[in-house]
Amino acid sequence: MLAPLVLTGVLGAALVFQIAALRKAMTDASQLTATLRAARKTHRLMVTMQLDAHRYQVLQDPLVLARYRRVEATLDERLGELERVAESGPVAADDVGRLRAQRDLLVRHMEKLIGDRGGDDATQVEMLREGERLMSEIDQTFDAILGAREELRDLRARQALSSTDRVAWTTAALTLALGAMLAMFVRRQLQRSAGEYARALEEEKRRTGELAESEERFRLLVSAVEEYAIYLLDPEGRVMSWNAGAQRIEGYRAEEIVGRSHAIFYPDEEQALGEPARHLAEAAAKGQLRAAGQRVRKGGDRFHAEVAITALRGPGGRIRGFAWVTHDVTELKQYQDELLAMTESLERRVAERTRSLEEANRELEAFTYSVSHDLRAPLRAMQGLATLLAEDYGDQLEDEGREYACRILRSAERMQALIEDLLLYSRLSRAELSVGPVPLGEVIEEALEPLRGEIEAKAGEVIIDGPLPSVMGNRGVLVQVAANLLGNAIKFGRGEPPRVRLRAELQGERTRLWVEDNGIGIAPEHRERIFGVFERLHAAEAYPGTGVGLAIVKRGAERMGGAVGVESVVGEGSRFWVELALAMEGE
Repeated sequence: MLAPLVLTGVLGAALVFQIAALRKAMTDASQLTATLRAARKTHRLMVTMQLDAHRYQVLQDPLVLARYRRVEATLDERLGELERVAESGPVAADDVGRLRAQRDLLVRHMEKLIGDRGGDDATQVEMLREGERLMSEIDQTFDAILGAREELRDLRARQALSSTDRVAWTTAALTLALGAMLAMFVRRQLQRSAGEYARALEEEKRRTGELAESEERFRLLVSAVEEYAIYLLDPEGRVMSWNAGAQRIEGYRAEEIVGRSHAIFYPDEEQALGEPARHLAEAAAKGQLRAAGQRVRKGGDRFHAEVAITALRGPGGRIRGFAWVTHDVTELKQYQDELLAMTESLERRVAERTRSLEEANRELEAFTYSVSHDLRAPLRAMQGLATLLAEDYGDQLEDEGREYACRILRSAERMQALIEDLLLYSRLSRAELSVGPVPLGEVIEEALEPLRGEIEAKAGEVIIDGPLPSVMGNRGVLVQVAANLLGNAIKFGRGEPPRVRLRAELQGERTRLWVEDNGIGIAPEHRERIFGVFERLHAAEAYPGTGVGLAIVKRGAERMGGAVGVESVVGEGSRFWVELALAMEGE
């Protein structure tokens, strides 16, 4: 078997080599033919251009000059085509390259000839001789181009014919070798198939015995199952087998039911609608059908059942019968009904509790707004009186008295800021917010404007990395959120100039605005608590504030469909983020 394989490999390699040689010869011949065709066209154009120049010198006919110009314009295109096909051919294109220089000399000579209308006879004769000399050189160049390529084209054509003959003979030899190998292969396959058939026959006998034993074990297993009614139907729906579970669930003994229609298990109203036959037809069409509903036991009692019907097919896809499995789910149905009733009751209680909580929240928000609003009047009076006391009677007070007046004024200012923050927090909780595309860059600029004085006083720096995108939000709320975060970043410093960095991080259809500082940082156990109302980690004397700023940030972000968070290391700074939906183009 090895010798035919070696011979076939050698013949195959020879055939591939001959085909490659044939393809190379045909390709070269085609490229050479294209070069020859382009060279002849170019030569005819040059000759025509020379003749038209001479005719115009003699006749001074504008039509002849116009035709000369058209030929001159076409000549450049033809010359370019000749250069392209020559460069792709098997012969070096140096001789073709000389044509462009000769063409330029000829064109300049022709232009001089056309422009010389009043010269003497000797000058004109000299110019004609010069033109003939140039044209003779061009003819020699074309003869070189055509001669070399025609000879090589004829050689490639002969090589192609020779390669064709060799390919034909090699193909014939390879076909004979393959035929001999195929005959040997078929003989060996027949011998192998005969041995495999004998082994398969023995294996089939063994499997047949095992299958009979398996079917007997399965029959015994099914007959012992009591939780499920399992039985077989013939193609017309008559009961063919019966197990212990079927007797327990349906109430019939095997001798009472075998041979009867399965429709007896359906209620009368479903039998009248043709449901038994429809279920079998649907199972036959789909391969399997699962159904649930009421079924009837012996004696007429009804029960809830889940049924699985599987179509059994023989060779050719013909229906041989159906496997029927019934599960009594009466108790499960009762449990489900009870659970549904409990769920509905729970949902009603939750809805009532939700309404109560919403009402309580509305009352609390109204109370907060009212208290904050009512505190403004006495607070303004306290501020005014403290100011008058300090201005009008300051020189009559001792140092301790003046200090008390200043403390009253500072406390009033803190109370005023607290009331303003409470009102803003209340409005964020109650007001309807219109949400639309908002450029973050403009929001940051607006939020920074009132903080620039404090930033300059502390020699601080705010860096914005890259352009910031537009997000879906409310412009006023976004400005407040950004102002609170930037104010905290500048306020909670470590005694060194504050450095604040802002950047945007795209996350699919959302974006995160990061506000990073070099401040005091926040301990891990306080990172959630700081977003609550009146949650302060430091005394007001150390870091002034109302304790409501971050609560406003959180409530504002949530009202715009976003979220907030913080990452921080104590002593190294904090990185607050606000995540909002990205504004898409066209929104």
